[in-house]
Amino acid sequence: MTEYDFTTMLNNGITVMFPPASAEETVAAQSFFRRHNLGCLPEDYLSFLKQSDGLSYNGIELFGILPHPRPEKGYTFPALQRVNSTFLKYDFFAQKIVFGRLSEAILFYNQKTGAYAIADRINLRSRIEVGSLSALMPHLEGFC
Repeated sequence: MTEYDFTTMLNNGITVMFPPASAEETVAAQSFFRRHNLGCLPEDYLSFLKQSDGLSYNGIELFGILPHPRPEKGYTFPALQRVNSTFLKYDFFAQKIVFGRLSEAILFYNQKTGAYAIADRINLRSRIEVGSLSALMPHLEGFC
């Protein structure tokens, strides 16, 4: 599997990347996901978190382990655990980790199928399902 090079997004002036997540933070997050029957973050997303603990690019948000205050925007970039806590009461999200959003869509990883999905925020129908984060990124960029 080819890893996506997120550094290619840095020279456009609109990408915000955060300091990488630490190994301890990642272990704590994985423990949270297992405890709540969400599965585990896949290896390629863990690799992304080693590059940047979250990313904001032209309306695409990929969440990291920690929240990141953005006072210039009056906004705190959400953390994976916090976001997923809001979905725990819905059976649909068992074995799924919501890892991002894009305008009217949510992005999640389905542990059962091993697929990354772009799904409508309202009806949760998947528009796209692919097998890796690298395969998902061109689809996300196509929405911008």
